[in-house]
This record gives sequence, structure tokens and C-alpha cells, in this order.
Amino acid sequence: MALTNEFKDSVENCDIDEVRNAVKSYFQIDSLNVEEYQEVINYAAQMDGLFDVHDNEELLSDPAAWTKDYLGVLSENLEHNFSRERLDLLEQVAVHLNLNKSCAEESPKRGQRRSGKEVMFVGFAVGSTGFLISQTSLVVAGIVVLIGGVVLFIVERYKLRKQDEV
Repeated sequence: MALTNEFKDSVENCDIDEVRNAVKSYFQIDSLNVEEYQEVINYAAQMDGLFDVHDNEELLSDPAAWTKDYLGVLSENLEHNFSRERLDLLEQVAVHLNLNKSCAEESPKRGQRRSGKEVMFVGFAVGSTGFLISQTSLVVAGIVVLIGGVVLFIVERYKLRKQDEV
């Protein structure tokens, strides 16, 4: 996402819900581009009232306890308490779980194909983001990519089944 004009407008118009949804969207996928996230959160931090005072919920500081489930709990808890402490820990947990991806790491090498599951996930992520920021074109694009991923997934399964029969 980085700093899109829509995001900048949301910050400038103090649309706290829209900005919070955009920030939370970074943790709804299985990878986190820390550089992009930092750029977005630093830009958004200029808004008054963006962050809630932490609700004193105990946050786990031991990396041994940081799992994908805990990442999900932290992300869900942003709904009722959007504190800087929770967001900072969320980022640390994502990095600890090796979800930090640069754009170069995320893209397949030349000649390498994406799996149907990956394509479906991308379609879902694009569609969800479009829904969150009210961009119909992104929702439609996400649905199209999701359908393409389903077709690719079915073809992959068919080929595997044929190979098993041989």
C-alpha cells in the first residue's frame, strides 16, 4: 500500500477509522513489509487521537510465546484498543515469525510459478483491502484474481492426481 493519495487524504481528513483499517490491513496477510509499514505508521502517527491509551492488558514479551495464534489475538484486540504498545508488539511478533518480506523476496523468480493457494490468497487480500478502503475496482480485481487462483488450484490438483495414477 505504502503512502497512497487515499491514505494521505484519510490522515489529513482525520478519518481515524479509515486510517486504523489501513494500518491493520498490514497484519491480515502472511507477510509484512516492515519498511512500508513503518512509512505508513509514521505518517499516520501525526494524527491526534489515532492511538488509544493502552488498556493495561498484559502483552507477552517472551518471544518463545509468540505464535501465529498470538499474532491473530493481538490483531483482533486492535478492534477494542488501538494502542501504540499493541501495534509495536504486533510488528515485533510478525518480524519474529519471519513474516517480514521485502518486495524482492515476495515476487517469484523469473520462470517460477505461483501456486493456486498463493494466487487465491493474493486475490482475497486485494479484494479485502479494496473493501476496507471502499475501492470497487480493487474488490473486482481481487475477485478476479481469487477465481483465477481457484482455477489454478483445481488444475494443480488434477495434475497431481494424474501423476499419482501413473
